[in-house]
Amino acid sequence: MPVATDNAKKAAVRVNGMKVAVSRMLSRANNLAANAAVGVFPSVQAPAKPVVWRRLAQERLDAAVAQGLWRPLFEENQVLIVQQRDDGENSRP
Repeated sequence: MPVATDNAKKAAVRVNGMKVAVSRMLSRANNLAANAAVGVFPSVQAPAKPVVWRRLAQERLDAAVAQGLWRPLFEENQVLIVQQRDDGENSRP
């Protein structure tokens, strides 16, 4: 992240570098999760084929949702609101 002594160009380069790094790490994490879902672990390479629920697994999931045993974290039109820590007394040093 930019430092107080950076000029605008150097700050922009640092911010862009962080964007690239975060994008790469998110891509690797998504690939890791997708591969783990099909039993390939650990692998950060893009999955060979997309993860597809098999018919029986999808039927079990649908039945569990219908019985109220499991529910998705979010409804289709729901918005996630994440509480951010402030710099007040509740934040860590």
